[in-house]
Amino acid sequence: MPLYRLNNDSIEEVSMTTLANKNVSERYDLQRLLRERIEILVPEGYVITDEFGSWEESQRRIDLLCTDKEGRLIIVELKRGLTGSHMELQALRYAAMASAMNFDQAVDAHASYLKRIGGTEDARERLLHFLEWTNEDTVKFAEDVRIVLVSEDFDKELTTTVLWLNEYELDITCFRLVSYEVGSVHLLHVEQVIPLLEATEYQVRLREKKREASRKHSQRDYTKYDVTCEGEVFRGLAKRNAIWRVAYYLCTRQGVKPQEIQDLIEWRSNLWASTDGELDESTFRVAMEEQRRRAGKQWDASRWFRAEGELIHCDGKTWALTNGWGLRTDEALRRITDRWKAVSFAESEN
Repeated sequence: MPLYRLNNDSIEEVSMTTLANKNVSERYDLQRLLRERIEILVPEGYVITDEFGSWEESQRRIDLLCTDKEGRLIIVELKRGLTGSHMELQALRYAAMASAMNFDQAVDAHASYLKRIGGTEDARERLLHFLEWTNEDTVKFAEDVRIVLVSEDFDKELTTTVLWLNEYELDITCFRLVSYEVGSVHLLHVEQVIPLLEATEYQVRLREKKREASRKHSQRDYTKYDVTCEGEVFRGLAKRNAIWRVAYYLCTRQGVKPQEIQDLIEWRSNLWASTDGELDESTFRVAMEEQRRRAGKQWDASRWFRAEGELIHCDGKTWALTNGWGLRTDEALRRITDRWKAVSFAESEN
């Protein structure tokens, strides 16, 4: 897939290269970098662990084991090379083995992963917060398993196999990684090739329709809230969005300090992430990655309200609120609205 540079008087093709030519290794570079930006492959995905291989009588390891908001497991297989040879068969084996995983096993795997990367938070709490579950015992975990294949290219045998499997309602997505070289800059184009983006929304709607009946019987808390900020009403907000809306309004319009909210919700450590300066989203992410790196930790951007328009600027700093609000959200909202009367909340009627 050629990439072109448009000049005033010409169109020049940009040189293609390969990950191998750029000395990008499969595990120590590609896997490490993508796990930190998993949203590139799995929007609203969450990494449970990498190099997962807790199988009896097997030495095979899953590159990245993730989950999505519905509690479905996601097998991410990476391949540095131009064919992706046999990776679909390997991923199917992994999916079959992972399908028996329960929530406690996922917590154990996540705890080991957090320890390896320098995380200090409780693994069970982090998973529950991401999934927005109040009680894991009432919801089935890993009812479905999705597969994501990532390679520099795929041969025809693999793509034919994946298309055929998807016809039988498997959920396999293929991403092609194309490298370009512009001077000393290495560019990476991440392209979804199966299913085609034009067909993805339609396929998702079909799968969602089939899951709707079982979802209605789930005991997962889907409560929505209406939040009122000094007369302005925001309706039908999910828990995490409701508490962000309240915090954002108080800090930007009422002069409330982020630390005041932290002090009120004392059971939550690391409620805020902050750095000096009034930064935009991309600059803030870079600053936080560097801040955590110096502390020997890693910045998990998926756990914060950090998009443009979500960041809070006050006291010469930029603040991001955690989006992990599966537990004790009602109590947190009650404490905040009892303390500051300019805001209130109620369950949505619809």
